[in-house]
Parts: sequence; C-alpha cells; structure tokens
Amino acid sequence: MPKRDDVEEKGWGDYSASPQRAKDAVVVVDHDRNVRYFNEAAESIWGLNRADVIGGDAGSLGLVGLGADDSSSRAGEGQIDIGHTDGGHVRAALSLERIESDCKGCTIATIRDVTAEVERRERLALLMSIADATNRAVILVDRDDSIIYTNAGFSKLFGYTADAVKGRCTTDLLAGPHTDPADLQRVVRGEDDVGSRGAQVLLYDDNGDEIWVSADVKALRNPHGEIMHIFASMTDISETVQLRSLQQLTLAALADEVPIAEVADRMCRFVERIAPDVVSSLLHIDKSGFIHPIGGPTLPQDYSAELDGVAIGPNVGSCGAAAYTGEPVLAVDLKTDPRWQPFNAMPLAAGLRACWSLPIKSKDDRVIGTFAFYFRQCRAPSRWHERIAQACLHLGALAIERMESRAQIAQMAYNDLLTGLPNRARLRDLIQDAITTSFGAACGVGVSRPRQFQGYQRYARPLCR
Repeated sequence: MPKRDDVEEKGWGDYSASPQRAKDAVVVVDHDRNVRYFNEAAESIWGLNRADVIGGDAGSLGLVGLGADDSSSRAGEGQIDIGHTDGGHVRAALSLERIESDCKGCTIATIRDVTAEVERRERLALLMSIADATNRAVILVDRDDSIIYTNAGFSKLFGYTADAVKGRCTTDLLAGPHTDPADLQRVVRGEDDVGSRGAQVLLYDDNGDEIWVSADVKALRNPHGEIMHIFASMTDISETVQLRSLQQLTLAALADEVPIAEVADRMCRFVERIAPDVVSSLLHIDKSGFIHPIGGPTLPQDYSAELDGVAIGPNVGSCGAAAYTGEPVLAVDLKTDPRWQPFNAMPLAAGLRACWSLPIKSKDDRVIGTFAFYFRQCRAPSRWHERIAQACLHLGALAIERMESRAQIAQMAYNDLLTGLPNRARLRDLIQDAITTSFGAACGVGVSRPRQFQGYQRYARPLCR
C-alpha cells in the first residue's frame, strides 16, 4: 500500500496541500484502480479514515471503472450515490480529470456533496407539480428577483404566458403607479424565515388593470441559510375581500344610524383606498331633478357647493347627464367635453381630467343619485373600477332610499297630509324652539322664523297678560 511520503515523492505535494483544504472531496486513482490520494473532505463524505483507504480498490468507494484502459475514466462530469458508514446516502457531483504527468494514467476524481441541492430541486419539482394543479397564481423567483416559473393560474390572473415572463423582474412586471413598494417587497423577497402569509398588495395585469392579491410567500434557503428562491402563491381578493369590506363598512354605518353624509364619506374614502387613482363622489337627485352632493371628501368643497341645487340635464357634466339619461356617462377629457364646459374650471384646477358617472336607481327604477369616479388622467375606467362601481351603486341606493324614507316619515309625522302644513306635534316643537330662543322676554313669544307659523296665526295666544 502506498504511503503518504510515497505520494509526495511521486509529485503529489500540491494535491496534499491545496485539495487538503478544499471543500470538495478529492480522490486520486492510479491505472491499477488503487486509491493514491484521499483528502479530509473525502473522509467526511464516505465516513472513512484515509489510512484505511489509501492503496485500496477504488471500487469499494463506488468509483468503478476508473483505470488506464477504461473509457469511463476520461475527463467528464456526472453524479453518483455514495454510501456513508452511518448507513446514510450522499448524492454527489463527480468530475474526472486524467493526468499524464507525475502519475501517468492516474485519474483525479473531484466529488462535491449536492444532496441538499438535489433535495431542493426535487422539492421545487413537487411544488411545481402541485402548482400546476391549483387555481391560485404561483410564481417562483431566484434571489435576484428573476422569474423562474409561473403556473397556469398566474397566466389566467395576470394575462402573461409563462414564456413571456421567464427571466423578467417581478417588480418591473407586476408593479404599477399605485403599488406600495414595501408591500411588494414582502411578496417578492420573503423577508423572514417563516415567510409572509396573507400579505395584501395592489398589482397590475398585462393590460394595466389593478388587481388586489393576497400572497403566501416562502423563502427557500440553502444549508448556509442563504435565500436561493422565493415561492409565492397569490389569490385575487379584489372582490372577495376588498369589495366585501366596502359592503360591510357601509352596511354597518347604516345599521348604526350614522348620518348619510358621513356614510357617503366613509364609502368614498374606502373606494379611494382600494382604487388610489380615483376621486369619488356620491350625489342625491331629488324628485324635482336637482343635484345635492352627499359625499366627496377629496373633491374641492367649493366645487361641491357649486353643484348643489343645479338641475340635471344632458349637458350638465357627467353626473347631470347620467341622472338625466339614466345611463352611465364617461367624459374622457373634461377640458374638451362639451357637457363639461360650464363646470370644468374647478375640477381642472384640482388636477382632475376625466369623469365617469353612473346613475343610482331606486326600486321603482327612478334615478335617485349618481356615483362618480374622477381620474387624474384622461382615461376610461378599468375592470376593477367597474367592479367597485357596481358595489357602490347598490350601497348608494340603500343609503339614499333610507334618507328619503326618513324624510318621508318625518313629513308624515309633523305635517298635515291634506294641507301639508305643520300639525300639532310640529307646532309644539316650533313653540318650544321659539320659547327657548326668546327666553328672557317679559311676555309673548318672539318668533325668529315666522314662516314656520304660517297658517297658524288664529291659534296664537298670549302666554301671559
């Protein structure tokens, strides 16, 4: 059996130094298939002591077919399974190199433990097979945020084919003007060991339409703890979560008897949160066909005040025209649209460039209001905007009908049904108000709003003499 000194005498000093410190295992086999060199990394992979290996048959290590006359011993690469002395198995990448100097006919075998890499590839393959069978959008990216894989659900949700996105950066592909960078980073980077579950982020499809998604993210790491891949599974929550939350918010406010102006403001603010590129408003159209703003917290107050009491008509902006025709009205450019000429100064000054308005109808098909989206660009609504609008029309109808019902009940409770004049219940309230506002007068009643007493002069009596 060759000794270590014999190895170094044969010119193996370099191999007994540098490979000795290498991460990869190095085994040198001579033309007789005897092991001439076996470094520390090789001892670790096989679980053997080099003293028991040097001079032995390379076949006992699973390195079969290495010799002077074997074509398999020529330079090349492959993969082998190595049995460890503890009963386990190591998957290793094998690289062969023939030596013609110092040890003519010898072969250097470099072996690298790739067990973790192979298991990770197999795990990824399993994840991909599962992903291909799910309806959720699945995306796999490397640590440089370059897309490696997307499933059919991803193509269905975002409109891109797998070939079109492979190698592209997710932030360039899916982010839009109103995507929150911090939210997106949680999705594409997998910032912690556990991953992010249920992270909500606004993304954009291939047409530029908005899609709210909930993403479950997992960072896949190598044995050294370094992130190698990010696996994300995404679900469209635009309707199931965002619109349902809008509905719950509005209905809860109505159930709590919140004033309609506050209900409308809450609804508009929520809409503007889930559709950041819009400014929304809710208008009431009374039975005489006059406009009365109810909600629009982001619109200029002077503009809303200017609309109050304006009669609807075919050329009264988008809202007035929508209420007049009973159909949605889109003005892509407020500056040039003829319907907006008398009204466009204030919206344009506020940076609003387009308006899409839809009529709100009661159960008897009467137009009782409008819901409008204002845009800061000359554009048409997206599919996401259309879905929001449909929800708002229903909620707006509930709010306005409740307001009108309350007004009708108040009218019936405090006014005579035949004459329309205040009845006794209302008269008592008016007298009490007058007494309160005029308290301090020595005698009589100081009436601050005399029109409220019209028709009741003959019932008036001095309260003291």
